[in-house]
Amino acid sequence: MQVHQPTTALKSGTAIPEIKLLVSSSMKNASTSIKFIEGTTEGLDKGYDAGILKADPLFSVFTNLVNNDNNNVEFGLQCLPLTNFGTLTVPVGIDFSAGGEVTFSAQLLNLPAESNIVFEDRMLNVSTTFNSEKSAYKTTLSANSKGTGRFYLHISDPQVTSFRNETELNKITAWLEREEIVINGITENKAVLKLYDLRGSAVWVRNLEKATTNRINVNGLTTGIYMLQVIENGKRTGIKLQITGN
Repeated sequence: MQVHQPTTALKSGTAIPEIKLLVSSSMKNASTSIKFIEGTTEGLDKGYDAGILKADPLFSVFTNLVNNDNNNVEFGLQCLPLTNFGTLTVPVGIDFSAGGEVTFSAQLLNLPAESNIVFEDRMLNVSTTFNSEKSAYKTTLSANSKGTGRFYLHISDPQVTSFRNETELNKITAWLEREEIVINGITENKAVLKLYDLRGSAVWVRNLEKATTNRINVNGLTTGIYMLQVIENGKRTGIKLQITGN
């Protein structure tokens, strides 16, 4: 799992569709690959998926399996089904010890022209379409950033006409009131709230109640900017909050 395994062509003379996800900082570059091969799955495919061999453990990018099954192996190569996959959501991880500005981009190799590739930053609630090698997303990571949970790559086959930003479907509001976060607009019984710090680490998770004003005490949290994410019926709403420590 620590060495990239060779893969075979789809058919004789047929190139393998691939997304090579690139990330760069002022001094470093790293990449991870996703290939589409007939007969592979969204889970672990032995002989195809390959764990990353980090040339630089202080700056690297990788993916987790689409069908993770609690397997947190960091992959440098992930192979996925070739056709009729609808929409796949691939967790993207980045380790950046120093922190600073990074740029994500992608090389799209042999993909169908109508494929939809969208890069999502769930902490900042930003989605960027990667439709050419000139497409890019810039953001700043804090020092000691590590792992997955913030960035995702959405891949839709040509039968899916567009990627719909899930946060546009929700009408949820949240604000800070004294020592509480107040959340309005919950319509489902199984809504979940997650609070992230600027490193992308989850600070805590709470269940929310339907058709009521939810109040969550933030006493004890350190002063800073946080990203609140509400997950309701598979839809996500992200709201940035300034919290004052107590």
